[in-house]
Amino acid sequence: MDIYGLGALLYHLLTGCVPHTATTLDAILRQIVEEAPLAPRALVGDLPAPIEAIVMRCLAKRPAERYASAREVAAELERFLSGRPVQAMGDAGGGTAFFLEAASPRLRAYDLFLQAQRQHDERGLVSDSLAEVEARLNDALRLDPRLARAHLLLCEIHLAHYFIGYDPSAARLRRAEGALAAAEALGAEATELMRMRGFFLYWGRRDNAAAARAFEHAVRAMPNSADAIYNLALVHRRSGRWRRALTGFARSQELDPRNPRIARETAYTLLMIREYGAALKIFRLQQVLSPADPALLALSLVTQLCLDGNLDGAIAGLAMLPADPDGILGKWRALFEAWRGRPVDALAALPPLLARAGVGLAEELWLQARVRWMAGDPAWRPLAERACAVLRPEVEVEHAGAAVPLMMLATLEAMLGDTAAALRHADHAVELRRPGGDAVLGSALAGACLIRREPGRLQVLALVGPEADERFFAELATLINTPSALDPVMLWLDPVFARLRADPRFEALLEQAQTPIRTAAE
Repeated sequence: MDIYGLGALLYHLLTGCVPHTATTLDAILRQIVEEAPLAPRALVGDLPAPIEAIVMRCLAKRPAERYASAREVAAELERFLSGRPVQAMGDAGGGTAFFLEAASPRLRAYDLFLQAQRQHDERGLVSDSLAEVEARLNDALRLDPRLARAHLLLCEIHLAHYFIGYDPSAARLRRAEGALAAAEALGAEATELMRMRGFFLYWGRRDNAAAARAFEHAVRAMPNSADAIYNLALVHRRSGRWRRALTGFARSQELDPRNPRIARETAYTLLMIREYGAALKIFRLQQVLSPADPALLALSLVTQLCLDGNLDGAIAGLAMLPADPDGILGKWRALFEAWRGRPVDALAALPPLLARAGVGLAEELWLQARVRWMAGDPAWRPLAERACAVLRPEVEVEHAGAAVPLMMLATLEAMLGDTAAALRHADHAVELRRPGGDAVLGSALAGACLIRREPGRLQVLALVGPEADERFFAELATLINTPSALDPVMLWLDPVFARLRADPRFEALLEQAQTPIRTAAE
């Protein structure tokens, strides 16, 4: 193992800072060769001298002066923790006892940060999970306000809330900016700061071109950084450069094959161009790494459904899986049972409402209302009305992040019979995304996507009734070859579209959607 790298990790864990803080990669490399890092106790006055000595020996300029192996470092740490003399102290280390009280808040803070990072990687941009990650990071920073990496991740979480629309307020953006400034003031790694500045441009300012330049600079500085390559691939995808995005995702997967976030976004990109078989392979490989992850189990089954259209097989697969605390599998099973026309089974599979407020609650109510509506349960109407009441304050801000909540509102209004408002809001949701060049959600909101169970304008047009049929078929013809806009299996199976299937145009258009989308040369 790289003993210098291990020392740098220990230095960061104990002080919240990196040992070298230059602003360019060349300058950092020069510091590593020529300059000794600031002694850890200059940053953390109560840090015990023996642990400082261990860290500084790991960071010695000459390899011969460092420990010979990670096993030796581990043995030194064991001596330190048990109060025995450490070799790095020489004679001065004799009889030094150590108690963990001084270091434990920093260690607990770092552990909370690692928990938050792992949850963010595994669960992604789910509303409730983002809130939990944010809470963990705030707890970590209360224990150790100098933990720069926690500030950086907190900046990303604030930006996610803002970008997706869970909280598209100016206050949330200011909190992201404040977390980024705190990380910079604490001497966070220059390359990590560079990456997060790119995210601020990408999710905060929605400036894809500027974000791409920032991420390209990060990739040049860190050509083997999976995160930097992954970030650039995200911007390529958002800008409609699908093949460049897939190339970047594939490279980042090679560098970090166990990272669930990278694997998930690679698969989502394949799904957007209807390469369901390739996406299914990725989801199944991830299942080997995380066999109990309900989201992965659901994604595998739903992707298989997109591939073969076998709804009975999908329902049977879901029925064999145990219930999960987040209700992910139950929601999918309820939806599919309703599609199959089994109202009793659909209602039995619906999990209780899990979210308590905001867009997360609206998503739960929206799904409950849709399933109950298809199952013929009159309880759908009060649920739909309650969801509308939750959503209306969320969509008042003229912000692209409000597009998904706005499309949910349009779907519910169409179900409730307010067709004029439904059409107005559906059109506005799509237009909120498109001016910023958002090739992902701009087209997804116009279509009908099963994989993420997101509402789309095609559902609204189908719900409005015969008066919108001509527009439905015109938009379907446009969307057939648009990446991310359409999962054809949804149009074949969802009862919302049942009336339209009798029109000869329906089958003719859907026939065109049976092959992957050909993306333009980039």
